[in-house]
Amino acid sequence: MIMKEKINLPPDHTIKQEAWNTSPCSSCYGSPCCTYLPLTFLRFETRTDFIKLALLACYPEIGLGRKESGEWTVYYKAPCAFLNPASSKCGIHGLGTQSLICKSYDAHTCWYRDAFKNTENHALIRFNLPRLLWLEKRTRFSRDGSVKTQPPPAAIIKAFAALPLPGVAWNSAGSSPIALRFDPRAGRQPAAARFGAHVLPFHGSGAERFLFFPPYDKPKKALHFELMRFRLGFRGLRLAVADNCWAYLLCTYLDTAAFKRFASVYFPRLAPKHNPFSFFSLHRERLIYSELGEKWVIAGPAHLTALKTHTAFDKGGNIMRIPGSREVLGIIRAISPQKPDRAA
Repeated sequence: MIMKEKINLPPDHTIKQEAWNTSPCSSCYGSPCCTYLPLTFLRFETRTDFIKLALLACYPEIGLGRKESGEWTVYYKAPCAFLNPASSKCGIHGLGTQSLICKSYDAHTCWYRDAFKNTENHALIRFNLPRLLWLEKRTRFSRDGSVKTQPPPAAIIKAFAALPLPGVAWNSAGSSPIALRFDPRAGRQPAAARFGAHVLPFHGSGAERFLFFPPYDKPKKALHFELMRFRLGFRGLRLAVADNCWAYLLCTYLDTAAFKRFASVYFPRLAPKHNPFSFFSLHRERLIYSELGEKWVIAGPAHLTALKTHTAFDKGGNIMRIPGSREVLGIIRAISPQKPDRAA
């Protein structure tokens, strides 16, 4: 099943939406496609993969799910800004401001409806840190650290009935030496206050607050702006622009107590910066640079139309020229002059 975040849209860009009152979306409780935003994919094939997943699981706003294919989805648990939580209705359904990602999605074959229903299911087995630790304890590894065997999905689903996801307060009884308690309110800020600036210094991109998600390349096609429009509709997500990298920047928070307990047992030298989506990890792999010095330019949904206007395309929709970080900052300043250029 093609998931909503994929940007391989139909060649003819067919609009598949119906009027709201006849659409399957109108009877979908909770609107999971507008509440769980897939960010990237991982695997659990080695001990190193387990550490990566566990580091992500220390962020209460990050969810993990294992699909039937064995692929793990990393998703952001937050509602789209255009979703009416009372009616579960999209406030821009069918309008010109709605992303083509949403308009071209076939609600009649919706993957989200089954994957995120209240009961545990095979379409997507969801994990938090306690569940992940349960799985690790029952995983057999080879001497080189690769995974040999894991419990079958049916056994995992059955066991997870005793490990509920929301508001979990789990005291392990023999399966793990770690007692973990999550408070979803800890460290929270109003969404509007999370980004208060046009720029973010590289040295201020601490993993306790900021995570960077792919694709890390600059947009190459007009359709990539549709993916940006879709993703930036979710509160807490922005674009971080440098001259050799555009990343999706999530302003979130780390459950420091859970992280310390996990690290103390598994790898005491672990630090939040070792998260695979921290600036430290990204910069080590790509050596990010910017015309503005060591600063990201932070763009939001209000800036996308102007950024696209200043981008040159060929007849096939391929990008021929895109603004650099200094030009992007100038565009943003013209649109949002009231915000000071200081660290977010």
